[in-house]
Amino acid sequence: MEDDPTPPTQPFGDLVPPPKVPPTALALASPAPLPHRRPSSPDLYDAGALQRLIARTFDLVDNIADTVAAGLGLRGR
Repeated sequence: MEDDPTPPTQPFGDLVPPPKVPPTALALASPAPLPHRRPSSPDLYDAGALQRLIARTFDLVDNIADTVAAGLGLRGR
């Protein structure tokens, strides 16, 4: 007997690496995530509230402009 631990070769054996098989994906049935929504406020969609906001903004800017003009002496009192 020989002391060679190498097994005998097969006549049909190829000297190429085995093909790579992609791993099997496992999936669980789960519901799709809900879309992220901000809580809606009725004041955001109220046209009257938007008009009041714009009017207050213009009044504030007008008051600031009057104060600056009076401080620079551009308008008579």
